[in-house]
This record gives sequence, structure tokens and C-alpha cells, in this order.
Amino acid sequence: MSINLPDLIQYGGDWEKYEEQLYEIFKKDFLDSSPYLKKDLPVKIIKEPKFKGKEWSFWHLTSKGKIESEREPDLRKCERLAWIKPIIESFPDCEIKAWPVQRGREVRVCLCYGDWEYLVVLKKVLSGFMLITTHPIEYQNTKLKLKKQYESYLKSKKAKTAFEGGIATPSTHGR
Repeated sequence: MSINLPDLIQYGGDWEKYEEQLYEIFKKDFLDSSPYLKKDLPVKIIKEPKFKGKEWSFWHLTSKGKIESEREPDLRKCERLAWIKPIIESFPDCEIKAWPVQRGREVRVCLCYGDWEYLVVLKKVLSGFMLITTHPIEYQNTKLKLKKQYESYLKSKKAKTAFEGGIATPSTHGR
């Protein structure tokens, strides 16, 4: 099965207009309705704290930087904003690889589209999942690191039970 992703959202030179175009897509995909992983597990966003009247998640999906007040727009993330919901809703798809990553007490789920091209990171919460961030994968060493994590997951005994709620196992991946 193949995912039909929307075209990249091109920047036309007017940042304010582009930001509003992006925010309209964000509202449609995450505020007006929530995506569902495997049709029954809701994926929510982080709404607070707001910055310039827009939700925390919006900024993490369209910008980069470690210090919140100093984040800068990331055009590669912006261009792909409309990809997030279809990737989440298309799982499990043969073009999407998924695996858990333990981060302290949190379990995060990585959804990787295509040939290690684009990463969506979710956090497991009681009511489903929280959308944490996304990244176009630009560097070969990052692709290799993610591929190694995924292959390690597939080889582990944890693979059969890692995704509570039936999200994925090696036997169902790719169907």
C-alpha cells in the first residue's frame, strides 16, 4: 500500500502569509479533528504554553532550536507539515516503519516514512498518544542511527509486546 502525501508547502517569500497558511493546515489537521493511529488510538497535541497565540505543538512542528524563545523557522519542517496526519493515519503501511524508544520513564514511538526520509515522534499517554515532534531526516548518520534502532527493535523479544494496544509487531508490520 502506498501513502498519497500532499505536495510540499512552498514558501513564497512572505513569512507572515506563509505562517498563517501553515497554521490553517495545523488547525484543520490537529485542532478541528485529531488524527488516529490505527483508527482507534487518538493522537493529541500539546496546546500550552502558547506563543504568539499559537499552540506549543505548532511551533515544534515548524521550527527548530533548544531554547523555546529562540526557536527559528525550519523550512524543511514547514514544507512537510501536511504530511504528519496522513503518515499517522496510514500506519501500519509498508512505507512506515515503527518502533518504541524508552526515554526515561516515557515510551516514545517513532514512525519513519519512506527510505528513512521523515520522522514523526509520538509519546505514549494513557488516552493514546501525544505528538512530540517531526523531522525531515537530512543526514546519513541520522538515517543509520534510526535504522539501527529499528533493526534492534525487530530483533528484540520485546518486539511482540512493545506496543500495547496492538500498534505493531513484526508479524503485522507492512500489511
